[in-house]
Amino acid sequence: MIRAHRLSSLKYPNNSGVGASIHGGRWNPKGVEVIYAAGSPSLAALEILVHFSVLPAGYGLTAIDIPDGLVEVLTDSRLPTDWDALVALRATRDLGGRWARSRRSAVLSVPSSVMPVERNFAINPNHPDFPQITFSAARPFSFNLRLK
Repeated sequence: MIRAHRLSSLKYPNNSGVGASIHGGRWNPKGVEVIYAAGSPSLAALEILVHFSVLPAGYGLTAIDIPDGLVEVLTDSRLPTDWDALVALRATRDLGGRWARSRRSAVLSVPSSVMPVERNFAINPNHPDFPQITFSAARPFSFNLRLK
C-alpha cells in the first residue's frame, strides 16, 4: 500500500479531479480529470507554495491509500525533455492525457518538478480501479508562518 498526501482547498471536493480538468496541470491537459497527490505532506506543501507569493489559507490535508498494483511508474527514460520547466509543457500534459485516456493504470507516479528526488501521483478518477483508492477526511491544514 502506498500512502499519498493531498493538500487542497476545503471549499471543493478533493477527490473528483474536476479542478485539474478546468485548468490543466503539469501532467494533464484541460478537459482531463486527474487528482494530484504527493509522496509526503511536506512535498504536498511545497507543491502548493510554489504557486503563491503569500501563504494560502483554507486548505485541508488528505491521506490517500493506494494499493500497490494500481501504480504505473514513469521512469526517467520516458520523461519528455525539459519536463521540469517552470511552466508545464505541452509534452508533459499530452503524455499525462494519453495515460489518463488509455486507462492502463489508475495512478501514474511521476517525479516532482519542485523536488525531483521525490514522487507525485496523478490519480485517474475515471479508471475502473479508482474505487479501490481510499481518501481520508481532510484535516484543516495551516502553513507555518516561517515559510513566507
